[in-house]
Amino acid sequence: MPKKKEQPQSGPTLWGTDLPFISLKPFVPTRAYLPLAQADTLSPKALEKVPGFTYKPLPEPLNTIEYAPGTSLKQYGNYEILHTTPESNTWSAQGLDAPFIVSLSGGLGSAVAAERAIQKNGRENILLWFADVKKENADLYRFVHDVMDRFGGRLYYFTDGRRPEDVWDKRKIVPNNQIAPCFYELKVKPFRNFIQAMNHLPVVYIGYKPGEDERMSSTTASYKEAIPEVTVDYPLLWRSAETRDLVAVCEEELGIQAPLLYKLGYEYNNCGGECCRAGITSWVRTAESFPRRFDHMEDWETEARNQGDARANYTIAARSREGKKQPLPLSQIKEEYVPQAETLYQREQTKRENARRRLQDKP
Repeated sequence: MPKKKEQPQSGPTLWGTDLPFISLKPFVPTRAYLPLAQADTLSPKALEKVPGFTYKPLPEPLNTIEYAPGTSLKQYGNYEILHTTPESNTWSAQGLDAPFIVSLSGGLGSAVAAERAIQKNGRENILLWFADVKKENADLYRFVHDVMDRFGGRLYYFTDGRRPEDVWDKRKIVPNNQIAPCFYELKVKPFRNFIQAMNHLPVVYIGYKPGEDERMSSTTASYKEAIPEVTVDYPLLWRSAETRDLVAVCEEELGIQAPLLYKLGYEYNNCGGECCRAGITSWVRTAESFPRRFDHMEDWETEARNQGDARANYTIAARSREGKKQPLPLSQIKEEYVPQAETLYQREQTKRENARRRLQDKP
């Protein structure tokens, strides 16, 4: 059996200058980012949906152990967060023997999946891992801390340093729901590197919901190709499959306030409402709820399409006309679809309710 590597422990111990990994200079962006404090400013229309909402400050750690730039252990009462980088990610996994791991996304699905996994297998047998793409809504980070306060133990918190735009710029693409390398580069790849650096491969738990058959099939196939020995499982499909509203499950059973984006009507909680895989209605929500985020992405898309290469033929969103998919710039969404916002929201809500009813009616 391989010798276990030293893991960061509670207390004042430091690695000092003899680091067990090579500490490189942090990534330096080539473009100006939209400051998150501005990005997360809610519009008056959004505040009507969440009256009295304010962002809560994150808890201060009781103790911090610094190992290297970007790598530190922060301790908060009954839980702790080990922050890692591309250089220290696999180091943090060495010597770990846990049989199961949950990839936390900051959304409801993975949080409820983690709850189910812990109830079934015990917290001591579950690792929790999270990747920060540095453009999340501030309330996601509050939610991560609340989840850890419930679960206790350690969270492995990876930060690449790049944002999705940096990945797109380097690849010279305009991303969409068919091509989104940001997800692989900033989340999937480092997660797989982490589990492969453990003493043995754990069972990977992912928080996909009932009805997301295509995503499950694609993810299972991707892992089978990349790491044939790994097992991927979906706790929300365990008996009884979780077909209820996850906002209610989170708040009533876990006792945790659901993230802001769900309260505003989004079905996801990543990238602050700027997910490049999102559809038209989601972009309308962002235009109405977080106008600065929408304007930022509209400007980015316009700049990318004006580069004079293949990007000119692509947009983040698309629509179907006569059975054919057509590019749909964000500027056009603002002009054509934002005025139809309430109709789009109602149509989407009806579709969600019908889908949930069909799942609940299944034997």
